[in-house]
Amino acid sequence: MKPRLSFPAELKHEIHVWRLTAQRISPASREETAVRGLLLGKVLALERLLARRLHSFHRQISQEDKNWETNIQELQRKGQFFGPIGSLLMSTYLPSAFSGVREPFS
Repeated sequence: MKPRLSFPAELKHEIHVWRLTAQRISPASREETAVRGLLLGKVLALERLLARRLHSFHRQISQEDKNWETNIQELQRKGQFFGPIGSLLMSTYLPSAFSGVREPFS
């Protein structure tokens, strides 16, 4: 059964809870060792799921950035984007206004 967690923070919390649960089991018997192994397997599966979701999220954001920049450039070429003064303002102020947006995703 796949977890229905959609946000990375929730998934990270679940990974943390399963990892703590596995650490609390002392490998005194074969059964406890097996249970601990199963819990650590679940942790690894959740970590892989988190990595896939983050990768797809970053890929989606990157694609949206490319599409956005392409659309702006296309509109500027056609002259439908605020005219010459608007193009000057957009090329001057827009990159600096959004320059910090990409940094957290790097």
